[in-house]
Amino acid sequence: MRAIELGHPHLVDFGLSLEAEASSHSVSLGAPGYVAPELVLGIASPKADLYALAATMLSAASHIAAPDFPR
Repeated sequence: MRAIELGHPHLVDFGLSLEAEASSHSVSLGAPGYVAPELVLGIASPKADLYALAATMLSAASHIAAPDFPR
């Protein structure tokens, strides 16, 4: 999310999460703390997008980066 001059938030997709396949191996990339735990296990669903959005909104509201959230 980012704020523009009128103060209205806009959702921006930076495309940082992707999957690249090389021969028999698969590599997933994503920003730590913003990637849903099930994606780490290789289970993709629309719920993962909601997880990432919630992590982004919580980070914006708390001024704490998602990887630094208390566990």
